[in-house]
Amino acid sequence: MTSAGEIVSREAFLRKAQRQRNREYMQRWRANPENRLKEIERRMRNNAFRRQQRREFSLRKVCAFCHARLAIEHVERLVVKGNAFRVVVVPYCGQC
Repeated sequence: MTSAGEIVSREAFLRKAQRQRNREYMQRWRANPENRLKEIERRMRNNAFRRQQRREFSLRKVCAFCHARLAIEHVERLVVKGNAFRVVVVPYCGQC
């Protein structure tokens, strides 16, 4: 009969061995120039998609405080710049 500690340590050992095999496989996979090029292209595609999403979000006029509702007005806020305060105008939904 096995104890709970032995089962946990066996599972931890198996997870560690699996991570090691995965790491070694990816190192071999990335060593292939064709696969490396595929990965670079995939990263560029994903980054372009994320940039597009951020751009679309920034074009939406949403409340600067809750980021959930559309802004219906603009309010002035004070921001510290150096040793002085500066007035900035931010979109506001009127409910926050």
